[in-house]
Amino acid sequence: MAEESPLSEREQQVLEQLATGASNNEIAQTLAISPNTVKVHVRNIYSKLGVLSRTEATTEALRRGLVVLPGVNDEPSPAADSLEEAQVVADSAAEPLQPQPEASQPAQPQVAVEQAAPAERTTHVVLPRWLAWTALTGLVLLIGLLVWVAVLRPTDAGPSSTASAGALKNSWRPLPDLPQPLADGAGLYTDDAIYIIAGSNQQAILSETWRFDVRAQTWTTLAPKPTAVTSVDAAMIDNLIYVPGGINAEGQKLALLEIYDPTSDSWQAGPPLPAPRAGYALAAIDGRLYVFGGRDQSGPVSTTFIFNPQTQTWSEGEPLPLALSDMAAAQNDKQLFVTGGLTSGERPSRQTWRYRNGQWDERAPLPEDRIGGRGVFVTNRLYVLGGSQATEAVLLYQPDQWYRETLEVGTIVRPVVLSDRRSVYVFGGWDGSAALTQSRIWDPVVTVYIPGIRQQ
Repeated sequence: MAEESPLSEREQQVLEQLATGASNNEIAQTLAISPNTVKVHVRNIYSKLGVLSRTEATTEALRRGLVVLPGVNDEPSPAADSLEEAQVVADSAAEPLQPQPEASQPAQPQVAVEQAAPAERTTHVVLPRWLAWTALTGLVLLIGLLVWVAVLRPTDAGPSSTASAGALKNSWRPLPDLPQPLADGAGLYTDDAIYIIAGSNQQAILSETWRFDVRAQTWTTLAPKPTAVTSVDAAMIDNLIYVPGGINAEGQKLALLEIYDPTSDSWQAGPPLPAPRAGYALAAIDGRLYVFGGRDQSGPVSTTFIFNPQTQTWSEGEPLPLALSDMAAAQNDKQLFVTGGLTSGERPSRQTWRYRNGQWDERAPLPEDRIGGRGVFVTNRLYVLGGSQATEAVLLYQPDQWYRETLEVGTIVRPVVLSDRRSVYVFGGWDGSAALTQSRIWDPVVTVYIPGIRQQ
């Protein structure tokens, strides 16, 4: 039975075309939309289905009954009768990966497949195309199930404990340094470009705007933000980048809203926030800008401010369950996770909260304090990096359990951390004494082991 589709009507149309093997240009011509719009829809489809490629999207869509392909949905799969065993073994991730030979563009999340030595007798069977596709689909689904059972399913440990997330190898690869040292700035990833805005270093509060071309690996200086601020974040709605609030050079928390247009490389002022905010969590949900918590002149607050670009007005939403600032936050489609940070009385908080459908619900707490850490999603996994006064491991959250990665990020607080849903980018941050120019990328890797299939 087909599941209820999480996709919009247009995304469903794109998925159906994608499943036939059509290219972006062919999909654009069929649906009378631009190739860039197709790319946006494809990214949304990947996010909502929790996949990383067209093949995975097609397989997941077939599994859920979201698309129908002749000879695949209609015919029973014989793969299960011929498959004796399939085993998934997670790599221990003890050995870091070697840098990739080509650094011109970020690597896709890699799946290393090791073929075990065949038994003494093996059988090579030539199958009809439809039968081979059906068998392959069944095998992929079985492997996915075993991966979940062997690797991704949480252990029986308590919610505040940590476990080894051995499915991920650790490897930082260098990127070109920032044009100058920076921490506590705003960052945004969009269409193979990264925008870094404002922030601070040991000399000044910054107003700079930079664009990093992910493919060309180059930095470009853009029009500066009108107001130099730090302790901010950025979100994009309808091709405009919104940067609310922040702290200026005099240490004042601000209520301003400044908006950057990448097309014209220009800034404009928007309606100010209802009250000054800095160190908040930011999200763009259903075409609206959400500012969660943060701090005003007196300390952490729990408010939720919502900006509607259509009406150019602010309103208030469901507040955080506690006053919170300087937390790690990450958005996954229409839900936002916040964790760590500071609460009332400048006390560390380890609580984790999820905002979904206008409501908050509590999740597993962090195993340790993280203040000024940053969070990102890679597929459906939440990673928290930095935010500690000592060298600590990256933390991984999945389903309601925290795991400690073998990968370390170093002694770093308030970096800019971004994700394209495949790789994790880290820019700058404080190392305890100074802001950094360092830029780097990490590509999570899963190793899958498939034994040979023996003939009886």
